[in-house]
Amino acid sequence: MRKKNIIIVTSTILFFLPAFALITNFNENNISHAAYVRARPESSGQVLIDPSLKVEMIFKTGLSAPTTSMAFLGPNDILVLEKNTGKVQRIMDGKLQENPLLQVNVGKQIELGMLGIAISKSQEGKTYVFLDYTEANSSGIVMGNRLYRYELVDDRLVNPLLLLNLPATSPILGHENNHNGGKVVIGPDRNVYVIVGDVGGRIGNTQNIMRGNSPDGTSGILRVTQDGKSVENGPFGSSVPNILYYAYGIRNSFVTKMKLIMFIQGSIVVGERQWVWLCLDLILKWIYFHLVEKENTVILNSYGKKP
Repeated sequence: MRKKNIIIVTSTILFFLPAFALITNFNENNISHAAYVRARPESSGQVLIDPSLKVEMIFKTGLSAPTTSMAFLGPNDILVLEKNTGKVQRIMDGKLQENPLLQVNVGKQIELGMLGIAISKSQEGKTYVFLDYTEANSSGIVMGNRLYRYELVDDRLVNPLLLLNLPATSPILGHENNHNGGKVVIGPDRNVYVIVGDVGGRIGNTQNIMRGNSPDGTSGILRVTQDGKSVENGPFGSSVPNILYYAYGIRNSFVTKMKLIMFIQGSIVVGERQWVWLCLDLILKWIYFHLVEKENTVILNSYGKKP
């Protein structure tokens, strides 16, 4: 009888142990994230379904992979970012130019690197190129995720102006330095918008943790003028970085153009201490700056609400 009871107790412990381990991983002070898994490529390659569209190769080799973003100076004039080399390359009429427009030292781990680009032309005729990248020193030590404004002059990017200096590494020991976001767009209001993820699993107000840390420039859509000045009060008030927020609650994000679809991974809080990251792949349609129609700008956060 005693032996039978021991077997029953042991079996019960073994049955509930995995569940207990899973629950503890969702504790706010013990975060666990899914491992990176590389998807297997489709053997037949991509298929174009829409008959009204066509795919035309304009450039094939010469760039150092991975590339993260691109922006158009003209119909056949493209700027392309190389994530790990810190280069801004230029492709004109299908040909890679001999020298990059810019090369800077960047962090390379996981999602660090040269991340986002946007182009704007001023009324004075200047061409501004906005770059978001993980800046590193000559020894490779990461200094921060930074948003710069450059001027395009004689096939070079010059006169860098630092607009934003943001966290780039995780505050959690042993955690990956991921979810950096980094995509940059210019809105119809002429302001600069940059999307930042939770940067290594942060736990704070902007990650929708009520009793979490104060905003630090992560998990949000941040907005500044093209000179790096704040626009108006954000959802957290008028101090820096609070005033920079245009939306918050973003785990990680990838964006193309303002009038297109934005895919956002949001977080949902469950209870006071236990929480669950939920990759929602929210499809925020019609993200359009109604400033064009003299209305207020609307972007939704991960709860589907205005900030």
